Amino acid sequence: MNLAFRGISLRQVVADDMPFLFGLFTDPCRSHLWLRGRRVYDETGFRDAWAAWTSHEIAANFIVESAGRAVGLVFDHDRSTEDGWTKAVTLLSESNVGHGCGVIATALLMDWLFALLPFRKIYHEVYGYNAPVRAMWRKVGLQEEGILKADRFWNGAYWDVHIFALYRDAWAAIRPRFLRERRQRDQAASADSKSLPTEAAEAGIDSLEQREECLCHV
Repeated sequence: MNLAFRGISLRQVVADDMPFLFGLFTDPCRSHLWLRGRRVYDETGFRDAWAAWTSHEIAANFIVESAGRAVGLVFDHDRSTEDGWTKAVTLLSESNVGHGCGVIATALLMDWLFALLPFRKIYHEVYGYNAPVRAMWRKVGLQEEGILKADRFWNGAYWDVHIFALYRDAWAAIRPRFLRERRQRDQAASADSKSLPTEAAEAGIDSLEQREECLCHV
């Protein structure tokens, strides 16, 4: 199965990736986008935590590469195969936000999960303060199936958690909005910008490509 598109590819995590993952997960400026508890890990503690996460919570996990260089991580977690669902996460290092790889990496993971496992749907959970991602999922047509009110404390306030679901039978129609050739993307750009949600506009996000690059979920 091809896990590459327009220079973005997914590969398995190896031992040499631990320093990169340590920096990705523990970045004090961005870890609030995906970690609860604000625990501070040293490198040894992170290795132990990673081993525990991948033994019990994290299932499939792939390094995101651009031009052969690690730029992020995608994974699914807390999967319930018998019930037909899992949860997916995309993490990007700050220096690689805004370069077109986040949405491609997410779509490649969705392709892999739907092709190889019998999931009916894939959940994407987003904290309330991550407005660009909420706007993006609504724009591309994911169903918002629930809101956990005041579920996350950050920066002196309680925030909702928004639960979006991507259904298998909807993926064929949604997929081209993520994995489309450059000419198709350019032709759709003006149409996208004319129908931006207010939420995205207020966040300073003025195109689908910009919105996708905020893909840093719970």
